[in-house]
Amino acid sequence: MSNGKIENPGGLRVIRNLFFAGPALTVRGAQAAIIVILITKGLGTQSYGTWVQVIATVSLLGPTLTLGLERVLTRYLPELFNAKAQAKLFLSLLIVVLALNVSFALVLYLVSPFFASFIAADVSKVPVIAGLIGFTLVGINTNTLVSEFYRGQLRIRAHAFLWIGRDIGWIAIVFLLVSNDFSIEQIVLAFSVWLVFVSSIGLMGMLVTVGWPGISYDNLKEHLRYGLPIAFAHPLGWLSKFGSFYFISIILGTAAVGVYGSIRTISESLVLISGVMLLVLSPTMARFYSIGEIEQVRRYMGLAVYGFVTFSLPLAILGTIYAEQLLRVVTNEEIINEGVSVVPYLFFGMVILGIYGILSEVIPLTKRTWRYFVITGTMSIVQVPVNLLLLPVIGLRGSAIAEVAAYSVGTIVCLFWCWKNLGLNLEKTKLIKVIFSSFLALLSAYWIPREGAGLLLGVFVFGLTYLGSAVLIGGIPPRLIKSYAIAMVRATKI
Repeated sequence: MSNGKIENPGGLRVIRNLFFAGPALTVRGAQAAIIVILITKGLGTQSYGTWVQVIATVSLLGPTLTLGLERVLTRYLPELFNAKAQAKLFLSLLIVVLALNVSFALVLYLVSPFFASFIAADVSKVPVIAGLIGFTLVGINTNTLVSEFYRGQLRIRAHAFLWIGRDIGWIAIVFLLVSNDFSIEQIVLAFSVWLVFVSSIGLMGMLVTVGWPGISYDNLKEHLRYGLPIAFAHPLGWLSKFGSFYFISIILGTAAVGVYGSIRTISESLVLISGVMLLVLSPTMARFYSIGEIEQVRRYMGLAVYGFVTFSLPLAILGTIYAEQLLRVVTNEEIINEGVSVVPYLFFGMVILGIYGILSEVIPLTKRTWRYFVITGTMSIVQVPVNLLLLPVIGLRGSAIAEVAAYSVGTIVCLFWCWKNLGLNLEKTKLIKVIFSSFLALLSAYWIPREGAGLLLGVFVFGLTYLGSAVLIGGIPPRLIKSYAIAMVRATKI
């Protein structure tokens, strides 16, 4: 970028970035599933329940303590015209976030007896756990800003390298710690240290590339006006996504949290594997929107929804058919016995959540971030009463149904906003054909025995039926992958 004009970084570079984005998301999804295996099989369901509670608490506090500034990077970096200006914005916001998070970690440690008793009644080492949560917040939020810096620049390859290195390293660390009988508290500490280390590498990469860019807070008021509604609305959004963990903990106990959390993590992994387009969606649309190319924004949002459903829906159906076999590989017997009935709800819920994630990009894109209060508040109003009503009656399925209901309402609201503000251009005909092919594949594989050779045969028949029928009826054009790559190359020619 130079002279106030956004230059074309080159089609080869974009395709190479997409090549790395796929493995990065695959490793990210696999990492979450592997952590489930290592902790549940090595330390037990109770320890995994503690891990889920700590991570869920961090996920509540973390985005709030970034003040929404990570979304400022994704939205505003594409509007800046040189790398040094982008680095200056990033470094200025990083200093603000670090100062806030370190201060919060110290305060959290001082009030730790009350805080830890609220989030984890089973934990006796109150100050230790509170300190770990505080340090984890510093690590996660630093890592978030560094990752969003590279994403906002559309440097997906650098973003992918950070993710792959972080996740593979984390898998190795957990394997070593579990093998040597380290406690879950020590594993959380190692997680925090590792995040800070990986973030430091990304920060050094920026400094080596552009040098010291300086810092400036001339536009901080505007950035906070954009980011704070996102940050303050996050607790409501968190309640709709992770509130189930606390309801389950109170009503059914920590072990039940481990069961539900492990299945939910697996379902998220399946969605992440097929989410390559989400890495480039926000900065690409921000670039188009900033120069008034609204038609291109419509096109790419519609393409992202279509691509996401094309991959995630058949994976959700396949995971539902072979739920018991999947859980047997990645979890323990306790989770299998209690969790099989929850799998369909969470798998399809994650598909709906993925669509919601794409459509909700209309909010930061139009800079009407106050709408996050509306959407997250609506989802919470749906999720909380449904959870409290169904959880005591039908157990974990009640929480899963509550999540699906909340995601569905949020998706409908975002769909309305996209239609009103952008005029969404969905590939409706192709989507219907993809959905038809997915359920045709379900019918073809459902009756095949799911043990031994029948398992492999069923997966093969499902995949063949889905791909074959989708191609034949036009749900997946044969040149889809090539067309998508060309479309992403054109996104840089502005």
